[in-house]
Amino acid sequence: QSLLACGGIASEELDLNYEVTTEVQTDKGNFIDLVVESDSYVIIIENKIYASLYNDLEDYYSYYARVRNSNAGPRQIFAFVLSLTKLPSIHNRYIFVDYESLVLEIKTRLGEAAIRANQRYLSLLFDFITNVESLKRGNTMDHEFINFVKEHTNEIDNINLRIKKLHADFRHVVKAVNSQIIERFQTDKIKQWAYRVLPEFYD
Repeated sequence: QSLLACGGIASEELDLNYEVTTEVQTDKGNFIDLVVESDSYVIIIENKIYASLYNDLEDYYSYYARVRNSNAGPRQIFAFVLSLTKLPSIHNRYIFVDYESLVLEIKTRLGEAAIRANQRYLSLLFDFITNVESLKRGNTMDHEFINFVKEHTNEIDNINLRIKKLHADFRHVVKAVNSQIIERFQTDKIKQWAYRVLPEFYD
């Protein structure tokens, strides 16, 4: 119900007698992560945590539209890509949902469901939510910045080269100053120590 709600799909009229299967193989040899099947609908779920979305989503959808529907009669097909971070919608038959949105929906429904739920599975659900939220907090990659870097590679390379040259120029000045100190103060009482912290611009 929470997953469907993330896709704006009303679940009140749907049959709750369903079967969940993992790693369903299509005719092309691809594997669908999760499939929820009832007599009236199919829910296809492709799950992504860290891996990129390289899957043949069209094959997943076509498999149930063609093979399974011919055996079980016409059924509604709901297809989801569930991911740790928000992914761009690249297939118009799929609804793209991130775990943060799903967990929020689950929490809004959990109170009533928890009363009649199997306590063992409820405990597993809490562990799952905790782990997903921990992964979400740990994922600090700035995808907007990564895309910016990809689009401005030449300019960034040029900046890096100029910064390296600037470092070299600064080091040349420091060495020149050090040489003058040694030349002007010929005494054992003065010791020279050049200190440097990379990648800072000072010594």
